[in-house]
This record gives sequence, structure tokens and C-alpha cells, in this order.
Amino acid sequence: RGAAGESVLVHGASGGVGIAAVQLSRARGLTVIGTAGTEQGRKLVLAEGALRLDHPEQAVAALAEAGELGNDAAALTLRGRAQLALGALDAATADLDAALIVAPELAPALLARAQLDLLRGKPHVAVERLAGRYATDGDAELGLVYARALRADGQAAQARAVLDRLVGIGPVAAPAWLELAALARDGADLAAARKAFEAALALLPVGAPTRIDARLGVALLMHDSGDALGARARLDELVGLAPDNGRVLIEAARI
Repeated sequence: RGAAGESVLVHGASGGVGIAAVQLSRARGLTVIGTAGTEQGRKLVLAEGALRLDHPEQAVAALAEAGELGNDAAALTLRGRAQLALGALDAATADLDAALIVAPELAPALLARAQLDLLRGKPHVAVERLAGRYATDGDAELGLVYARALRADGQAAQARAVLDRLVGIGPVAAPAWLELAALARDGADLAAARKAFEAALALLPVGAPTRIDARLGVALLMHDSGDALGARARLDELVGLAPDNGRVLIEAARI
């Protein structure tokens, strides 16, 4: 079993089993190298790589060139995830539902479908969708979305129990700390929220988009706890670092 940060070679990465292996390996923090023997297969591998590099539009284009996906659950999931990243919620729903008809327990499809539930304001549906699978295998990436759904559904204690486990798992540790910070802020525990934000900052690489979110969270907590001057200094610094970040600009104007 590979560990986060290691590399894995997946032969036949374009087939249903291969794509699923790529997606599951990525979820565990492995760097994946895939091979394919046909032109269609290469397009599928290219799509997975494009999505991994946050270019969902390139993933959708590659999948269009790959031709008919049929009942290939892993390929349908891949296209559904790309459509989700582009905000095409109806198209993403169609692909992910089709994938889950073929493979009801496919973790990447369940995870993406639950993210759609959250976007549509249905956290209870997301909780029901993920609870059984998380209880079965404790997948970390799926667990992170499960915790977000629990928090959105008002199940704070259950969300905290999941997140307390995830902060010890490398690939999801930083976002788990961010979720714990949000959970603590929901409960007006500003000291715990700031501690969690600082823990996330210590793990996030320089330049990571979520690092800006974490620093913004610290600035807002400073303001909420009465340190207006400190919050102002943090916000001014963030405006310089992320002049196009809408949320940063809104909060800088508000405070």
C-alpha cells in the first residue's frame, strides 16, 4: 500500500479499472503515472491529468475527443468531476448519476455527487450519501466532504469527530484544520478557531489558494476578538498578495 507523496505506475490507466485506480490513488496523496494503449485511452489519461492540474476545461475537451463513454462509470465520473469544477451542475449531475447506476459504491462518484448536494443546499442528502461508505473504509478525501456535510447539517459533534481523525492524515490535514476552524467559529470559540487556522497555515505551501483563505480567516478572527488594528494590517497585506480575490477585497472594504 503506497503512502502519500510516493509515486505509483498504473498500466492501462484509461480503462474502467485503471481510471478508478488513478482516482483512488490520487485521493490517497500518491503521484500517479498512467499508461494507455489506444488514442481514446490517451485522451482519458490526458483528461485525468488536466483535472489534476486544475484545468477542467481541458479535461472536458479531451473527453469530447475520446468519443462515446457508454457505461464506463469511471470515465463518466471523470467527466462529471470536470463539469462540476466548471460549474455546469446539471451536466455534472447527469454524468455522476449515470456512473452511480453502474457502480453505486464508486468513491470518487459518491464524493463528487455529495459536493453537488452541498452546492444545492441539501447537506442532509450528502450526509446520507456518504455515511455508509465512510463507515466502511474511512477514505480521507471522502471523509473531508462528509465532515463538511455534517457541519452544514448542524451535526457539529459528528463533524468534529471525523475532522479530529483527518488532521493526522497528510493529504487532507490542512483542509481538515480549515474545517475545524470554521466549526470552532460557528461555535464562537475564537481561540480554537485561530489555533486551527494557524495549524492549517503551517501545512499549506506558499502560493496555495487555500493559504489566502486561512490568512483571511485569521484576520477576521482578530477583528472579531477586538484587535481591529491587527486585522487591518493583515487585510492590507492580503490585498497586496491577492488583489483579484473578491472575498479579500470585500472584507477589506467592510472592516
